[in-house]
Amino acid sequence: MQAIAEVFLPHSAEKEIGIPVPDPLYNMLANRVATLDKSVGKLDRTLEALSRNTQPLAGAIGKIETALEWQEKFLKYAVAAAGLWLAGLTVYGITLISRVSALEGKGGSYQSTVKSLQGSTSAKDVTANLDLLAGQVQKQAISSKPPSDTELKQIGTVVSDTAKKYPELPAVWDTASRIVNTRFDLSKQSTPSGLPNCWDAPPRPDLGELFRREGRPIEDNVTLGNCELTLDADDNFFKSEFFLYNPPPVMLAPDSAHIHLFVHDAVVTYKGTELIPFSTLICRNCIFRLAQPAATPPPRGQQVMRQLLTADLDTVHLDTVSGL
Repeated sequence: MQAIAEVFLPHSAEKEIGIPVPDPLYNMLANRVATLDKSVGKLDRTLEALSRNTQPLAGAIGKIETALEWQEKFLKYAVAAAGLWLAGLTVYGITLISRVSALEGKGGSYQSTVKSLQGSTSAKDVTANLDLLAGQVQKQAISSKPPSDTELKQIGTVVSDTAKKYPELPAVWDTASRIVNTRFDLSKQSTPSGLPNCWDAPPRPDLGELFRREGRPIEDNVTLGNCELTLDADDNFFKSEFFLYNPPPVMLAPDSAHIHLFVHDAVVTYKGTELIPFSTLICRNCIFRLAQPAATPPPRGQQVMRQLLTADLDTVHLDTVSGL
């Protein structure tokens, strides 16, 4: 600024440019230069103050940048940690699902129900647990890991014991029929169709001379095969050639006539009503189909259903005389 002012001093102006400067012009220029000096001075002071004021701001900006750097690092570590946690959770979830599936495949889905059934002390609880158990067994049977026949026999033993205590409950026999059917469904035995009625299938069974001899029970054997055997003593049985061919008095007295049925390659059905007269039945390569009983089966029918819960599927042996 001083150099600018000196340009307009009289002597220096004349000296520099070699031209005389009039006083009025000089005064005007001098005033302008002085005003400019003042403005420049204010500008210098303003810049100094601004410089002093921006130093804290620069420090704050530096701190913010440092904080942002740490936050960025933290987020990176957090994302990485979250990824590892999610990966671990996924592995744990898969393992847990596998364990649950394996447990269900081994009967885990109904083991607790079996225990509850064994601990039930009221007819209401027994009925509820039986209904639940039958549904669980049938659901498991159609899964990828159906229960083994050993497991079903263990369940059948519990249901059979329950039937002894609560024979009047419809749920007992409904559950028994469903478990028996499930056992044979899972046995992978083929079920033939279009089979004739065993009682009408030739050759007709020949019981021989069925009469009481000296007051002793009469025993005879009947062999049937490749037919459909109905264990219910219904109209189909009473109208069959077998019943009409043999003396009705003896056929209606199963306790005194010990008839042994040997059946092979047959479908055996039972609806839970009065049984045909027989004392024992041995059935090889047979499929049993039990209907849900409309009422509580008679004592001999209860024996048959309970025995089927744990019978050997290859050779079913039923006994209606000696009991259980």
